[in-house]
Amino acid sequence: MHQINKAFKGRVIGGIFSNRESAGKAIEDFQDLDISRHNIQMVQLEDKPSRDVYASFLVGRGFSHSQALYYDKAVRVGKILVAVYEVNDHALILNIFDKYKAEYQTKRRRNYRLLQQE
Repeated sequence: MHQINKAFKGRVIGGIFSNRESAGKAIEDFQDLDISRHNIQMVQLEDKPSRDVYASFLVGRGFSHSQALYYDKAVRVGKILVAVYEVNDHALILNIFDKYKAEYQTKRRRNYRLLQQE
C-alpha cells in the first residue's frame, strides 16, 4: 500500500476497480488532466495485512467508517482502490471512473466517495 499525502485539503474521490489494467488506465487519464501523481493514490492487497488496516487508514483520511469498511473488504478480495485528492472538478474525475468501469455498490449507488476536507 502506498502512502497517501496527508497534507491535502479539498475533495477526494475514490473508486474500486476489478483489475489493475483498468485502474492504471484511469490513473493515466487523471495524469493527462494534469493531476499530480502526489494526488493520486492506488491501494491494493498486501501480504495478509492485519484486520481492518485499510479501513482504519481510510477513516484517518476522512472516509466515513462504513465507506472505509466497504473499501477494506474490496481490497482484501483483490480489487483496487484508486483515490484522487485535491479535486476541483469532480465531473471530470467521475467521467474517468465511468469510462474505466469503476464498480457499483448495492442499491445501485456508485462506490466513489466525495469528501469535503477542511
